[in-house]
Amino acid sequence: MANFDLDAIKRKLAQLSGKGGKSVLWKPKEGEHVIRLISIPNDSGMPFIERWFYYLGMNTIVSPFQFGKPDPIKELIDQCWASNDRETAKTLSAKRRTYAAVVVRGEEDKGVQLWGFGVKVYQQLLNIFMDADYGDITDPDKGHDIKITLAKQQGQEYAQVASMMPKPKASKLSTDQKQLSAWLDMDKLPSIDDAYPEKTYEQINSILKGFLGVSETPNGTVREGSGGIQTLHVGANESNVKPSKQTPVADVSVTKSLDEAFAEFDR
Repeated sequence: MANFDLDAIKRKLAQLSGKGGKSVLWKPKEGEHVIRLISIPNDSGMPFIERWFYYLGMNTIVSPFQFGKPDPIKELIDQCWASNDRETAKTLSAKRRTYAAVVVRGEEDKGVQLWGFGVKVYQQLLNIFMDADYGDITDPDKGHDIKITLAKQQGQEYAQVASMMPKPKASKLSTDQKQLSAWLDMDKLPSIDDAYPEKTYEQINSILKGFLGVSETPNGTVREGSGGIQTLHVGANESNVKPSKQTPVADVSVTKSLDEAFAEFDR
């Protein structure tokens, strides 16, 4: 008989049902916050974790291609580039999202959380690391807290980082040794892969079809839309996809900034 970990199964069920446990994602609201970064060990040599996502309307999908796995969206993107359909290829292309482990001052009871951000914030954080006045800001004894301010720009639904500045004085991550040990336990750090589990090839293919407005017909798979006729292929075992000139095409344009989009799905 297989040796199952019933506690692990209970935790996973609670996670999938949205019950029990604490969210691993920090969802900062408008205003000022003070955080402390904790380095996440990984093979990249960076203190953060990078993930590539497809953003298809209301669906966010972890790209299997980044892990060397079959990926129907990547297959379609390659076909779009080959057929010179640049607009669709760029729209479907995966976008990078970076995650840092943080302790939020005033929310220490929530433990270590994951904070997701875009390219601009990523560059700012890396520049702080390169600044000799601060050095390794994640050092638990001589690191620096960071004050960030989030604000909404006109027309935006979610607040975004408006300013970020490390505290000039170094400080300890925690003076409580028990708390410090718990926060630095690498085996207990929250996992971004738990927050965004991978979908199967078939699940991704189904979402992709819905996003493109694909429907099944007796003669094959048809993408209903306008524009020039071009042959696409959705999924390794699917029929050709041919846009129609009679029906409006599904809107695959990006109508909001990537930071706004990710702010939405991180919730």
